[in-house]
Amino acid sequence: LFEQRRGFHDQIEAALQVATPDPTAIGRLVIADHGVGEQIRTEHSKFQTRFEALLSPDQLANFKAQRENGACSGPGKRFH
Repeated sequence: LFEQRRGFHDQIEAALQVATPDPTAIGRLVIADHGVGEQIRTEHSKFQTRFEALLSPDQLANFKAQRENGACSGPGKRFH
């Protein structure tokens, strides 16, 4: 999914670099990219649920506290 998203970003960038960008083509690419982004968010949410189910109550509380304090986030946008 990340490779698909990167491909859409590259295509959007290329479409914007031409002398006369085609708004319809760019719009289609943006909509397709958005759909892949939604798929990524859905898969991340499923993973998060499965991961949290593996933790003990203490581990889960600790993990949630760290996530709320930003300790589990790195650079870039996060999906939780």
